[in-house]
Amino acid sequence: MVNNISRYIFSTLIFLTPIFFWTLTPNFYATPKQLLFILATSLLLVIYGIRIYSTRSFILAKSGLILPLIVFFFSIILNLIFVQEGRAEALTGKGSILLTLPFFTLLLLTQSHYAKLISSIKVAILSSTLILAIHSLLQLTYLHTLPSLPLYMQTISFTLTGSFLATLTLLIIGASLAVVEIKHTEFNKYFLFSTLLISIISSVAIISLMLPGGSLELAMIPYIESWSIALDALKSSRTLFVGVGIANFSSLYTSVKPLTLNLTSLWNTLPQNGSSEIITMLATTGLTGTFSLIYLILKGLTTSLKSHLSLPFILTVLAIIFTPASLPLYLLFFTLLAILKPFEPQSYSLTTSSSWIASFILIVSTLVLSYFLALPFISEFYMRQAQLALAKNDGKLVYEHHLSAIRFYPNISNYHLSLADVNFNLASSLSQKKDLNQLDRDNISALVQQSIQEVKIAINLRPNSSTGWVTLAKIYRNLIGVAEGSEQFAIQAYSQAISLDPANPNLRVEFGGLFYQLAQNEENPESRNTQLARGVQEFQVAIKLKKDYANAYYNLAKSFELAMIYPEASTAMQQAISYTSPDTPDYQKAIAELEIIKSKIPKPTPAPVQTPAEPQVEQTLSTGEPLPSPIPGELIELDN
Repeated sequence: MVNNISRYIFSTLIFLTPIFFWTLTPNFYATPKQLLFILATSLLLVIYGIRIYSTRSFILAKSGLILPLIVFFFSIILNLIFVQEGRAEALTGKGSILLTLPFFTLLLLTQSHYAKLISSIKVAILSSTLILAIHSLLQLTYLHTLPSLPLYMQTISFTLTGSFLATLTLLIIGASLAVVEIKHTEFNKYFLFSTLLISIISSVAIISLMLPGGSLELAMIPYIESWSIALDALKSSRTLFVGVGIANFSSLYTSVKPLTLNLTSLWNTLPQNGSSEIITMLATTGLTGTFSLIYLILKGLTTSLKSHLSLPFILTVLAIIFTPASLPLYLLFFTLLAILKPFEPQSYSLTTSSSWIASFILIVSTLVLSYFLALPFISEFYMRQAQLALAKNDGKLVYEHHLSAIRFYPNISNYHLSLADVNFNLASSLSQKKDLNQLDRDNISALVQQSIQEVKIAINLRPNSSTGWVTLAKIYRNLIGVAEGSEQFAIQAYSQAISLDPANPNLRVEFGGLFYQLAQNEENPESRNTQLARGVQEFQVAIKLKKDYANAYYNLAKSFELAMIYPEASTAMQQAISYTSPDTPDYQKAIAELEIIKSKIPKPTPAPVQTPAEPQVEQTLSTGEPLPSPIPGELIELDN
């Protein structure tokens, strides 16, 4: 009975994981799948504990996978122990998955009635593949046009896995399993041929839209750049063995980002992983995590040589090598590992007292761990409620839900950054009130201080992430004229952000924009020129980082214009025009401003500069936001 329940849970989990999603958390796809997986595995562990007590025996198959699984588990433990930064994010995301997967496979190896178990798992994989294929075809052709569906479904890029690359990978593996089963089993042939045919059609449709220029065009870091980033992660002795941390790939990316990526469409993106799971593991878990995964792969490949499931397993391995891995892919990999070779569980007898103790320890520890693993999901639920409250402009609920999220799981830096935005927005909204009294001023000051404090908490949690420093810089920037010393605090924060993200041209433009705005409000000519010179320097660095960055040229032109250096302003504006698509409003805006600049150039007018024939791309031209007017009343005092 207990074994049948376990087999049902295994097959249901494998079937649901690729297609399961909900809207109760900010991430509709990864978070629900992860919660489902962890809860199901926890339930299987509890059932296994009951089984130990009821049978008075410890059950486990004799398998060559046990040692590789143990090595893999402890390699992840080592990473979490030695890399403190981002540990909370790792435990709420990929880290908890990697820790749970070995237990899932070991539990598979405890199941009896091998033939029934394998049959139910294959049906689960094939059924999930069929649903994915059907949904993909419908989504690409019809569903995304239906106004009756939720907004997030009214896009051609919506897919149940969260990524069409992940969907394509699962469809190809599922199709290969259908081919194998057509040859080797007595499964319903209509079901198998239907799964194979629809999967092939859906895969072809997805691939056609992933080609350059297609609506599903891939946005992945090129393999050479991914490899370069991973090698940079291994330069110290500590990161060589344990990596930079499971959740810290984005921080690594910003710190060592190759300049060649600024010439691609990825120049202003922040990827969370590399283009290959093996490369991502090398960067984030070092040699220990990577070699433990390779150990598992080699063990599986050796076993698959004598298995009719070799084709699906090899395709799964190739997907791990050449694509970013998601939970459905990892689950498929660890499942196939267990069922490649027939196994027969071995029973090791226990005394009544020892079986009771073992069962009690396993069940209690599982329940305790499950409780702590569930806390992040409760926090995610409150963050989703905050999003919904924000859509309704209910500031009070937004604030309260943020506090609830942080109360349940206080070590996620993004929660604190989000709460900082909420506090500052509340302060800004309150400052617009007419006839501010002293209580209002005190509340504004308290909200601003809380906003800054939340950002500093986030920075302490993840000091190597530029995101916190950029957020702090923007807060101080918006306090210029409101809080004494905010100019210098903003400059310091931007400088720190740039040291952590040196190849980001957009960040350079923001920093230069700060100096441009300070110069606009500076009455002393010498000080104004000093501020403009610093702004020009940052804009020029942005141009060196990305030579076709129209907005950098535009801001450079505006700085030269403010400094009354009109020939250079004209040249920079012409460059901005050359890199702006003619069918955008910004193009006409830049043309008009160029004429104004030209009219200010003393006669004789210098010969016009020949602009290079470069491809025109759609970019937005804008200077920095204007500095705010001081809040009525006394200036806000800031703590450095």
